[in-house]
Amino acid sequence: MTTVDKQYAQFELNPGEYGTRKAPVRQVVWVEDPETVDIPRGEHCAGVDTETEPIVKGQPVDRVLTQVDYPGHCVTHLIPWPGDDRYIQRLLTERPDTQMAFLNIGFDFRVLGGRKNELLVQALSDGRLWDVGQRFCLIRLERGEFLGKWKLDYLAKRVLGWDLPKDDDVRMGYRRNMRMEERFVKYAAMDAVTTAELAATMPRSMPSEHIQNLGAVMLDQMGYNGFPVDRAYFHVLRGKLTRKRDKYLQLLDLFGYRPGEQGNTSVVQNQLADIEKYTGIQLPRTSTGLISASEESIADLGYTIDHPFIEALNRYSHYNKMLSNYLHEEFIGTDGKVHPFFNPMVSTGRTSASGPNVQNPSKKDGIRQIYVPEPLPVPEEPVDEETGTYNPGAIQVPRKDYLLLAVDIKQAELCTLAEECYLKYGFSRMMEHINAGRDLHQITASQYYNEPLENIGKGRKRDFGKVPNFGGPGLLGPKALVPYARQYGIDDLTVEQASVLLDAWKTGYPEMEHHLDPEPDDEFTTIEVEKYCRKHDYPKTGSFDKLREMVEDRIKAQRNAQEQGEKERPEEDLEDTDSSVRYLAFMRIKDCQRYQARLFTGRVYRNLTGPQACNRVFQGPNADACKVAGFHLYCGGYHEFLLNFIHDEFILKVKNDSSLQKNIRRINELMSNGLKQVVKNTTMSLENQLMDRWWKEAEDIYDGHGNLMLYTPDKVTNDIAFRYPDAEIIADPDDDETDVAADNVSELMEFIS
Repeated sequence: MTTVDKQYAQFELNPGEYGTRKAPVRQVVWVEDPETVDIPRGEHCAGVDTETEPIVKGQPVDRVLTQVDYPGHCVTHLIPWPGDDRYIQRLLTERPDTQMAFLNIGFDFRVLGGRKNELLVQALSDGRLWDVGQRFCLIRLERGEFLGKWKLDYLAKRVLGWDLPKDDDVRMGYRRNMRMEERFVKYAAMDAVTTAELAATMPRSMPSEHIQNLGAVMLDQMGYNGFPVDRAYFHVLRGKLTRKRDKYLQLLDLFGYRPGEQGNTSVVQNQLADIEKYTGIQLPRTSTGLISASEESIADLGYTIDHPFIEALNRYSHYNKMLSNYLHEEFIGTDGKVHPFFNPMVSTGRTSASGPNVQNPSKKDGIRQIYVPEPLPVPEEPVDEETGTYNPGAIQVPRKDYLLLAVDIKQAELCTLAEECYLKYGFSRMMEHINAGRDLHQITASQYYNEPLENIGKGRKRDFGKVPNFGGPGLLGPKALVPYARQYGIDDLTVEQASVLLDAWKTGYPEMEHHLDPEPDDEFTTIEVEKYCRKHDYPKTGSFDKLREMVEDRIKAQRNAQEQGEKERPEEDLEDTDSSVRYLAFMRIKDCQRYQARLFTGRVYRNLTGPQACNRVFQGPNADACKVAGFHLYCGGYHEFLLNFIHDEFILKVKNDSSLQKNIRRINELMSNGLKQVVKNTTMSLENQLMDRWWKEAEDIYDGHGNLMLYTPDKVTNDIAFRYPDAEIIADPDDDETDVAADNVSELMEFIS
């Protein structure tokens, strides 16, 4: 058992030593016997924290100490493991009116017992447990601020004015059965005191806060579970993409571009200037006059300009990103799984993942296929030197004791968009179609092509429907829809076609006229307008319309001066009409007009741009509904089977035995029940795929009895053929043999000359 030096079994701690904000002196008590210690009565909210042994990916987390601060009684209890289990039980049962505030509730909840602690789960479900970091973020959003840091030391400084010491030697030094020195005791006590004092500054529960806490607990468990990796295929794929990256690195070197070295900026600018001269196409500029060389700009150039430097730079960046973001050996824990960190809420209300980002893996290059139901080690059989992979059939195909089940919410954000419109405006054509089981993409495409639904199918025509369905609600105009359409395989959409698409979409869903007119935020509009006036030397005004008039007058004056001086104007500014002046003025100051968004789940956002406001009202509720659905899975007995969450899709492992179909139905039932708690009027339907690894091509296949069947590929690429000896080997669709080859160096040198 962990012990403490005698003089620190009970001592006074003055939080005021850490900053200017005063707080009552605490009586810190080391609790040897959790059965006899007096737990304060009548405390509204206690601050709770834990200390653990150093965390190793893939290993259980050993709790060392639990700290509970009672600010109303000015006492802090430090309870060593294993007695802290009994202490928490007493706190939950004997003091039912006392809330418990955490920072990083997901982690602390899990190390305090998590799903196995029924009292803790009930307290969480009842709303007694909450997170000061989550509440802080929601308060900032409601005040028109943006999310940022919310670690304990940052919050202590930002809210309390305390410089909370974060000594890594102490933080990483806790061990079970250690004898604690003064620095360990004070560090642990101050964490609980700070959490309690933060809670006291934020007494009001925020709308949707409870949902965020449920989501945080579920997602932390998911990250702890980990996503198993096929190590053999992982190494094969890493070798393949490394060779591809190095090929394009060799090409870039011929142009004088060497990643990581000084002088690359001038090399890129010179190459882009030559391309501009060679093609006669004026390339976009930055505000400083340089040719835009951002990764996004170079990627866009690849769609319009066929040039070896552009292609080599794009492909090098792509493969380097795949290797660094997904194929680092350090991502894999000792248990053969990746253990990503899931951020339970970013500014949109959605979640994010890192280390690696399993929520957004590339759909190309076979990245997703590295993930499997159970870890697969690296075989001892040798790699084929010519192909860099294992010979098909040389390795025993692993047993399928577990399978992956992907449960996807169909048209999820369109469902919450329809729900939002119905609740706010009293009607929604979109909701009517969804509840009738119709495919919205086919309906939109049918309106665009003016063809019956049966002619649309599931191919390219339907993909056209996705463009306005997903882009239109976020206020994307015709110009913005053109590059947006590329993610759906449509790289030949014109601005004129995009305009017709949007018109068809708005006609088909008349509620969008209201949705695309978000609620203004006059207070922050005034602030932004005044800032713009100061920056660009305009007379002070807080009126957006007045600023627009002044900008229009300045544009007209600049044009007149250009004409009198016979200076050449940019080609896009030649049309001298009032409408073009109004458009140019609006485009310059459009982000000064600010809006607010009130979600039907209660959350409020302020100080938003128009597109942000239009997106928040349906993206946020979808994220909230998914978090509740995930928590239903967590409580329904599947907490240890959760592997990944991708915004509107859950991936679980399921045992491949006689209970398989029963579990699939139960998982769907739990998710549906959770979704209905948030989205009450619009039907959110589910799609299922059963796989032996994460296949992007997987389909929902059912037998004649309604049982979900395993998707098995009948064609595979050479990289993974060693796992599927009976499948036909085909060329990798992500390999483009028509690109510039590194072995054609002489031809390339001639081209450069």
